[in-house]
Amino acid sequence: MNREGLSPQVVEASRSCVSLSTNPTLSVPLASYPGRVACSQMAFWNKLFGGGDPQRVDYYNEGLELLADENFHEALTSFRLALKESAGDGVILQQIAICYTRIGMMEEAAKTYRHVLHRDASAAGAHYGLAFILLNGGDTEGAIQHFEFFLACAPEDPEASGHVAHARATLARLLGEPHDSLPEAPPPDELF
Repeated sequence: MNREGLSPQVVEASRSCVSLSTNPTLSVPLASYPGRVACSQMAFWNKLFGGGDPQRVDYYNEGLELLADENFHEALTSFRLALKESAGDGVILQQIAICYTRIGMMEEAAKTYRHVLHRDASAAGAHYGLAFILLNGGDTEGAIQHFEFFLACAPEDPEASGHVAHARATLARLLGEPHDSLPEAPPPDELF
């Protein structure tokens, strides 16, 4: 651990992570983010109670907590480290796409969602995320297609109901069908 309390892997990965941005204003050193202390505390508790290898950090859950705290660059770093441990994992890739979306890297987010869909065409979360990216980018036809795919394979659990209702209402609006007013959009960083 360094003096900020972060593991060397997180520090090194975050340097390469934020340097990938094409926007120089997004290239901010990890140490300048206020969430760095929370990150080290999570790693400490994971090491303390995680069992197994005391050096192993649960990067996926660390990324989820950082994402919830709106520390998007750090969350992206943690998800990338989790992806190294579980290469090609569609759920981790979707979380990475969410991070890209939240920091304004829409092309990277769309590319990541497409990668997930190439591996698993029934990944509902990837259809949902890509549909909104396409819609905001002006590709209405592409958005409609992905909303339809999402609704065809949408999860039926209560956590996803807000996403499903929002997708239905948005699709109805795009198709010119009558519908009630759009429901409030669910938080964009939730995956079902």
